Amino acid sequence: MQQAKESIRNSDLEKVVLTRQIRVEAQRRLDPGRLMATLDCLYPSSRHLAFRIGEHSFVAATPERLLACQGSQINCDAIGGTSRRSADEREDKILGESLLNNPKALHEHALVVDTIQHALTPICSRFEPSSGPQLLPLRGLQHLHTEIQGSLKPDTSLLQAAARLHPTGAVNGVPTAVASQWLAQHEALERGWYTGAAGWINAEGDGELAVLLRCALLDGSQAHLYAGAGITAGSDPDAEFDETELKLAAMLEALENA
Repeated sequence: MQQAKESIRNSDLEKVVLTRQIRVEAQRRLDPGRLMATLDCLYPSSRHLAFRIGEHSFVAATPERLLACQGSQINCDAIGGTSRRSADEREDKILGESLLNNPKALHEHALVVDTIQHALTPICSRFEPSSGPQLLPLRGLQHLHTEIQGSLKPDTSLLQAAARLHPTGAVNGVPTAVASQWLAQHEALERGWYTGAAGWINAEGDGELAVLLRCALLDGSQAHLYAGAGITAGSDPDAEFDETELKLAAMLEALENA
């Protein structure tokens, strides 16, 4: 993380998303179907995806939509800025208000919104974000969220839009090219499918792709879990580590109950 902050101070890099991975071992072979059912109960508002390649299964319950297209209409999620939640209603409200007024979180969120708008500008005849970030409450944590809507120019497909949007500032960094180069040089972890995109598209070209977050790669009785945190000039190492713990807790709880 210190390397990232030093690069932010001394280069054009404004934000970079660092990833950590943990491995957990179960006493039996992990069943992706049971895990999906558990995630559906614990995180009903998330998008649930699973696929298998060879002996490995990948399961995700992601809060983040890369894009959804219907006709010329495009909708995207900008997510950046995270805090914990509380079972106590009063404390939970205070935590949410604190996140909405946190300068570091608001700056991080604004960078994500800007990268999405920059990507959409050449391919949209119109686009607009909702008025200011809103809270996206999930089990155990909450995010700052802005929905961005637009109208695609004629002959622009969902896949063309996805190619411009991905990777967003929420999973890569800002500026995109600078962050990608920094990660290629400094991130030793192989992300695999984590932070990729998956979803559906129909014959008319309508569809939806989600960013693969809150996920696990299953290999027999082992599960590899991933989480990331956006590093900016104002990042605190302990706070960023705690953020990854919150994100990992989502899949850990599901694995314990599957």
